[in-house]
Amino acid sequence: MVFVAVVYVDIARMGKISDGPLVVKQIKKENSIGKQKQKEVKLSVDIGENDYIIKRKQTQKFLEKGINVRISIQYKGREILHKNLGIELLDRFLKDLGRIGVPILKGRTLAILLTK
Repeated sequence: MVFVAVVYVDIARMGKISDGPLVVKQIKKENSIGKQKQKEVKLSVDIGENDYIIKRKQTQKFLEKGINVRISIQYKGREILHKNLGIELLDRFLKDLGRIGVPILKGRTLAILLTK
C-alpha cells in the first residue's frame, strides 16, 4: 500500500500565475505603505555651502510631508576634538529651519530628531 500526500499551495494569491504584474505591484505597494516614517540627513563638519542648502531643502520637504527627520553629523578622525563645529552647524541648520532642539552626542555621532 502506498500513501500519497497532496499539498495545495495557493499560487494565485502570491501573484505568480493568475495575477498580472500590475496586481503584484499593487500588493507590494499596499504592504510598504507606512514603513518609511523617518528619514536621516547626514551632514559633515566641513560641508560646502551648496550641499548645505540642498540638505536643508530636502529636510524641509520631508517635514512638510509629515516625515520625522534625524539629522546626524559623523565626526571623522580628529574632528571629534572640535565638537563645537558640529554643534554650531546643527544650531545654524535648526535656525534656518525655524526649529529648536538639543543635539545628543553618542560616540562619534552628533544627532537630533525633528518631528512634524
